[in-house]
Amino acid sequence: MLLSMMAALDYDDKNKDKTPTARMAEKFNDLIGSLAEQGSGSHKGFVWEYYVPYFLEMKRKDFVPAFTYLIRAAHTDQPDVQRWLQAHTAQVEGFQEWSKNYAWPK
Repeated sequence: MLLSMMAALDYDDKNKDKTPTARMAEKFNDLIGSLAEQGSGSHKGFVWEYYVPYFLEMKRKDFVPAFTYLIRAAHTDQPDVQRWLQAHTAQVEGFQEWSKNYAWPK
């Protein structure tokens, strides 16, 4: 339901000038925020114990935009993605360094 509500906001006037990737970054950030509100410690299972902490930390460090633009980098039909990546090289490098050194649960 949350994803449906987020998609409906694509048609709101405040979002009409945003690129699809910018909206995707906002949706992903909101989705991670929803996971944080649910409390990862109160859920069990591989995803909650292994992946959710990574994404929560990514949000805390404000790396969601860099992550989103990197996963959309192959979209050659969206030049805004390449422009964003070129304009935010420090963020991208910071995210990549953090992700490479992230201490995954064992």
